[in-house]
Amino acid sequence: IDARLPFGAITLAKLDPTFERITVVEGSLEGYAQYPGSDCLNGAVLKIPNGRSLMARASSHHYLLMTGHQLADIDLIGKVFGLRVESID
Repeated sequence: IDARLPFGAITLAKLDPTFERITVVEGSLEGYAQYPGSDCLNGAVLKIPNGRSLMARASSHHYLLMTGHQLADIDLIGKVFGLRVESID
């Protein structure tokens, strides 16, 4: 699907394969990069507080991308499902 989200506040979230924690990072969607000949039609350009920390602590490269900053809501959901919420700052 060739789709774009609006520029601005975003949240990345990933449920760990152990189903014990969810990793969350808030940032902003700054733009898009097009890669001719690539299967990736719209490469999002994201700005996050600490890219090195995300790469060191990410459980994989498949993250849920949500509009807005959603950490507070994810924190509440984590309590309901017994998930440890790990925020990457």
